[in-house]
Amino acid sequence: MPAHLSWDRAGTGEPLLLLHGIGSTHDDFAALRPRLDARYQVLAPDLPGHGRSAPLDRRPTVAAIADAIEADLDDMGAG
Repeated sequence: MPAHLSWDRAGTGEPLLLLHGIGSTHDDFAALRPRLDARYQVLAPDLPGHGRSAPLDRRPTVAAIADAIEADLDDMGAG
């Protein structure tokens, strides 16, 4: 089942995935975003248990977090 993370999505063009560090949120990219939005479709989630994203229902290993992001990207049709 997809994680349904909280995503900040903007811009047009080739998709560009931005991942923040542990203990942070997608807001880390606020200063960078205007330049990126002009060239890319920027996809920036709050990782599970961060910002507006709910925690995972299992241990938050790197693999589990990657699976949650991948599932949401698949649901969004972002190849």
